Amino acid sequence: MTLAECGAKYGTDKGGLTDATWHSYLDIYEPLFESFRNEHFNLLELGIASGNDLRMWREWFPNASLFGVDSDPAHCVRPETVAVVTCIHGEQTDDKLFAEKFTDKQFQII
Repeated sequence: MTLAECGAKYGTDKGGLTDATWHSYLDIYEPLFESFRNEHFNLLELGIASGNDLRMWREWFPNASLFGVDSDPAHCVRPETVAVVTCIHGEQTDDKLFAEKFTDKQFQII
């Protein structure tokens, strides 16, 4: 399965084979991220929304630790999101939040 096919499976807006809003990011991401595929590393998603991207990342990177930040607390409590990610409610521009919550984390993909 390609990353674009995985994105289509989960309905991500980053690019999918049947997505009318296909941004084509996944065609670019796949060769860049291929070396991480089975590695243990930290990925940070800014803006969780429906959680589709996180579910895609969980399948694509089965050994990664996924973290998400979203300004809407409702996005952090959906069971389908909680199952795949450590979610933090907050603004992506809040330096204090990142200093407090992620002080011991290094992210390889943001």
